[in-house]
Amino acid sequence: MKKINWRFVFAAIVLLGLFPLHGQATQRSAASVVKEPRKLSTVLRNYNNCLRAEVEGVVESAIFHTIILRLKAPQEDYSKLIAELQRLSFAAGNPRLRYQAFLGATLLANAEQFLDAGQTKHLQTFTDDRRAEFFAEIATLLENQFADL
Repeated sequence: MKKINWRFVFAAIVLLGLFPLHGQATQRSAASVVKEPRKLSTVLRNYNNCLRAEVEGVVESAIFHTIILRLKAPQEDYSKLIAELQRLSFAAGNPRLRYQAFLGATLLANAEQFLDAGQTKHLQTFTDDRRAEFFAEIATLLENQFADL
């Protein structure tokens, strides 16, 4: 019979036991950043840099997180991010990114005009893994608003 390497078995058990802890780790939310103005300005600058990234997934994530941050911290100056989103809505190579950038720029510039408190609260509940639903929801909300004009 082969001899069992107990060190390997022990290490495997420990590693498998740690996986649930990784899943329970808390992520910094936009709400926690909003409370710290210095960090918020850094986050805004970083989102602006991410909107210029070459990787489409980074850009899409930055659009999503920028909108969420705008919903949670409406008092901040988003003019640079709006300008970058407007640029992306014309210049992005991917049509999906152009559309998401358009939705983001429209919402960032006019959130109070398009969303009531309930809709704002509802949009804040979306997480990164539900981005497609999030953008579909924004598109529907804006479409309904434009239909009423």
